[in-house]
Amino acid sequence: MIMKPILLPDLTWFKSNRHPSRDWARAICFLLFTTLFVLADSKSLSSASRAMTVTGRFDPGDLIFTDSAAALMKYNPRTGLTTPILSQGLLVQPYGIAIGEDQTVYISDTGAMGIIAIHRGAGKARLWASGATLGTPFGIASGLGHELYIANGQAVLAADRGSGKLRTTAHGGFLRAPLGVAVTTDGELFVADASGAVVQVHPNSGEQKLISSGSYLKNPVGITSSGSDELYVSDSSASRIVRVNAKTGEQALVATEGEMVTPVGVLVVGTDNLLVGDPDAFALAGGIIQVDLRSGFPAQWDPKLGIHVT
Repeated sequence: MIMKPILLPDLTWFKSNRHPSRDWARAICFLLFTTLFVLADSKSLSSASRAMTVTGRFDPGDLIFTDSAAALMKYNPRTGLTTPILSQGLLVQPYGIAIGEDQTVYISDTGAMGIIAIHRGAGKARLWASGATLGTPFGIASGLGHELYIANGQAVLAADRGSGKLRTTAHGGFLRAPLGVAVTTDGELFVADASGAVVQVHPNSGEQKLISSGSYLKNPVGITSSGSDELYVSDSSASRIVRVNAKTGEQALVATEGEMVTPVGVLVVGTDNLLVGDPDAFALAGGIIQVDLRSGFPAQWDPKLGIHVT
């Protein structure tokens, strides 16, 4: 697939001198101490979110992403500008992003070992969850009900968005190093496990089903759903994106190498395009890579249609 960078010219990225490890046990430490991107599309936020004031504001269609130099950022595809929404303060090393039905944005922070919440109406960030049960939160996703799902490297947790109460949904079994979580439009929960597997977890019972493992999957860390039966998985140590059929487990290589070095965050936008956050892309400058899943040709963002293929 042909990949296109989305330029983020006004960011100064924190870099560290290290190389990704192919060993899944070391991959967790690698993720803890490097610049990370996990993406969220704010198009689900209504126009009322324009009243939100933190450091910046969310507008429908903005791309929201984390930078582990203690910042939550947004990219406006209409203007091409990247600006901070929240920086420093409660954020230490932000990782994942989930947006609730009430338009609260939840940020998992591996450095703070907590979940930070920002509600558009309150315009204020707060520590929403922390403690021994939470551990070190990596991937986070919003469920269809009132729960968030969190992968902490040891287990998959569920958190009630109202009370903040945590419970362990699944651990052990096929889960050896769960780092990424994704919820489909049907409410199915899938986990990217850095041991080299994609696992389906029942949101209530915690029952596990191995969907796919091995082959292209070496150290998967991020996962997203296209809304159908297709899952897209980032494999940071193998420098590639893998498509996994959620029903059959069949794998297909989507993109690899080129500008892609250490892909982490993944997000399907529209029906045919994938955004990939890579902290080491573009000569270690870091950036977001856009991949046209349909034809492989570069695409430009259209604020009205989501994605317009040129």
